[in-house]
Amino acid sequence: MKRTIGICLFAAVMLFAGGLCGKNAFDAERIRTAEETEAVTEDAAVTQTERTAESMQIQKTCRYLLRMDDDGILKVYEADGITLLFETNIRAERLSVQTREQLSDGIPVDDERELYDLLESYSS
Repeated sequence: MKRTIGICLFAAVMLFAGGLCGKNAFDAERIRTAEETEAVTEDAAVTQTERTAESMQIQKTCRYLLRMDDDGILKVYEADGITLLFETNIRAERLSVQTREQLSDGIPVDDERELYDLLESYSS
């Protein structure tokens, strides 16, 4: 009888100890997973910051700005959008709706060649 109680007690202790070990292993796995998630999140933040920095470096400033003013005439401004270089004889009603919408916001132009090509396409 004492031997049976001893075996049962031994088995109970072993099951209890096994349960604790399993719980610790589970907690360790959960902690490791949280650490990995945090590392991945930090890596993603660094990658996003790098992409943002690269895109900012790629942007270049334009030299001219084409804009349709309230009077319906296409005008060419310096890049600041304030200094008028010249007024064209191109009127809004001759252009497509999409082009008029783009021109109301202003179309940036990089160089004289692109400016000439755009003005030529709008005048024909």
